[in-house]
Amino acid sequence: MAAGGQDARNSATQAVRKAVQLLTLFAASDGASLGVAELSARTGWSRSAVSRLLAALEDGRLVCQDPLTSRYTPGLGLVALAGAALNGNRLYGISHPHLLRLALESGETANLSIVDADQLLTIDEAPSAQPIKLSGWVGLRQPLHGSSSGKVLLAALPEERREAILAAGLPGITARTIVARDDLLRELERTQAVGYGLSQDELESGLTSVAAPVRDHTGAVVAAISAAGPSVRVVGRRLEESIACVKAAAMAVSSALGCREQLSPPLPLRGTPPPLPAAGEGGQHPGAAGTRLRTAPSRGRGETAAGRRAAAGPGPSRPRERGDGVRPRKIGRGEATHADAPPRPFYGEGTRGRDRSVE
Repeated sequence: MAAGGQDARNSATQAVRKAVQLLTLFAASDGASLGVAELSARTGWSRSAVSRLLAALEDGRLVCQDPLTSRYTPGLGLVALAGAALNGNRLYGISHPHLLRLALESGETANLSIVDADQLLTIDEAPSAQPIKLSGWVGLRQPLHGSSSGKVLLAALPEERREAILAAGLPGITARTIVARDDLLRELERTQAVGYGLSQDELESGLTSVAAPVRDHTGAVVAAISAAGPSVRVVGRRLEESIACVKAAAMAVSSALGCREQLSPPLPLRGTPPPLPAAGEGGQHPGAAGTRLRTAPSRGRGETAAGRRAAAGPGPSRPRERGDGVRPRKIGRGEATHADAPPRPFYGEGTRGRDRSVE
């Protein structure tokens, strides 16, 4: 009797595991319908066993059968489960208002992504109000190395886990995807140094995205916030503005999650190869060497204007003229000079590719 009860429990557990496996196949199909014969071939189970499992899932509204084609798609019952899962997620609840604001301020679609099963998983999205936009990423899994959010999260992973992901291979998604390990390590180190990740036509042709890390109360990176739009639009000054908006949104969410400490600069990634040669000394890698920073000279604390004039020695009684004959404007107290302005990144050549419009 006891043995029979144990066998029944094992059988029920096995059925549940098989049902979960079927649902996983639907998730991997990116919304495409699947038939009984196709599912039988993918799982190795008999068609009758697959049909029984699908019937049980359909009763629970977890799958839905098309009466015309007899093929199955994910059911609306999964939407209710996903909503309950997200509503109970503190990260989602805190981040969503900031995503809405980021989409409004940047004019591009904002996303919240995490690492799940060594892939990038987007769990929330605030679509752009632009007529031409890129959206519909929620629930999709993507390789980490091809996106701005993936680069941010990949750079923050423990070394052992990061190396395991790199060892599994870096498939080329587009012609501009970084597929060489050394080049990707340089790009990850650049991402850490500047505080944001950048992807230009690397995940999808015509798509440019910027991402920044979200940290919890311990300072650990738990997610990435990004803004993405057509490459023909997210370029130049608009790209710089998007970077500022994304970093501000990520900092706001991090603060709401309890991150208060000022984090020290990141250490170089172990195994990072030597820097790439400078322009004119062998060329640049478009992804890893796509940033050029200008830094302003620092001023000593407490240094006065009179002290600086005395150290510089006697000078002309009137402001010197620039080479174009224009006198420099006097800078008021508290006003930032050009040298004091934050460094602007240089992004190399323009972007190219097609757009994907989603109304």
